[in-house]
Amino acid sequence: MEGALVSSGPRDDPVTTDDEGRASLEVFGGSATLTATWHGVQVGILTLDVDADVPASDPAVIECGIFDVTLRVVDGRGDIMVEATVQVTPPAGWGTPTMDRTDEEGLITLGLIPGADHGVVVGWKGFQVVDTTFSPETDGIVDIECAVHWAIFHVTDADGGPLPGVQLVALDEATLGVVGFSTTDGAGGTAMRLPDTTYRVEVYWRNTMVLRTDGIVLDGHDIDETLACRVFQATIQVEDRNGAQLPDVPVVLEDTTGAVVATAITDGEGTVVFQLGEDAYEATARLQTTYRWTEIDMEETVTLDVNASGTYDVRFEAYPPSVIGTVQFWAIFSIVLIFLLMMYVVLLWRRSLSETQEDDGPEDAEEEAPGEDAEAEAEEKAEANPTGIKVETSPPPPGKED
Repeated sequence: MEGALVSSGPRDDPVTTDDEGRASLEVFGGSATLTATWHGVQVGILTLDVDADVPASDPAVIECGIFDVTLRVVDGRGDIMVEATVQVTPPAGWGTPTMDRTDEEGLITLGLIPGADHGVVVGWKGFQVVDTTFSPETDGIVDIECAVHWAIFHVTDADGGPLPGVQLVALDEATLGVVGFSTTDGAGGTAMRLPDTTYRVEVYWRNTMVLRTDGIVLDGHDIDETLACRVFQATIQVEDRNGAQLPDVPVVLEDTTGAVVATAITDGEGTVVFQLGEDAYEATARLQTTYRWTEIDMEETVTLDVNASGTYDVRFEAYPPSVIGTVQFWAIFSIVLIFLLMMYVVLLWRRSLSETQEDDGPEDAEEEAPGEDAEAEAEEKAEANPTGIKVETSPPPPGKED
């Protein structure tokens, strides 16, 4: 112990120990009583029979009730508490109270202190969470457990479904001062570490209070509470005009100010489910698809007045469109029409060709008439020469023509 005052009696001047805790004194032979004083308080005493010098290699040791102590501030689970305010009051005559804040490991270093009762008061979030005493007996860490515990909340809608992203505010029921706040996770759960007292808890869903509950008490142990809120399940069923379910249709939900509250896409059964607070909303479904080669892009809107869970139908009365109005119909119609026109043109062409042939018939008959005269002349010659002997005739000599 560096800086302690060692004395062999009230008449002797005390000697201060060095950085190794050593001090050299001159005493009379015989029985000697050595005392150690630190910060004005006697912390050790040793009775020694002196009949020779006591060498530095084997010094007399005065054991003092002084310990090197660090405080660790923890909650009811033993978890460290950061930024807690700690006031330590030493024993009478030892000094003045000290105040400090715990570090990121929940620690406060006190250093060397006597093994006597010390008062400790811890403040956290505006509450005094412990007022106790401790008396160190060894060097090391002393845990100070505070009246701080965990409140675990499971937040659900009116049908028991989890509510993620909900804000919880814990207020001191006596003063209505805010003590803690948190946001639920994907399963609707959250936890707040709070000083032991009675609380009012308010739950906010999309900036609207959906629950306020009083009388939640933390008193010496953790609690686990389920909070059922006025949040309802609104099921949107999207159908065509025949009642067939329409999957993969985006649905946009807006509040009365036109702000988008949520968006979703219908499942294989044409439905989406929204968790909504008690209010009025508009759900707009947009259908974008292709039907019989025809591009479809249309919207339908339904108004939701939500004060309980329910199902709301969005029906596309113009879908599917009439077949006669589709691109496929007109494409097939055009092909058939073109085919019929081509057939009609071919028919006209064949009819025209037939008429042309009929008009050419009499001319051919007139051209064949000379051939018929030749046949008649040949028949006459055959009758005049039935023997078939060829008779040659010569023209009469000149002057003999008669």
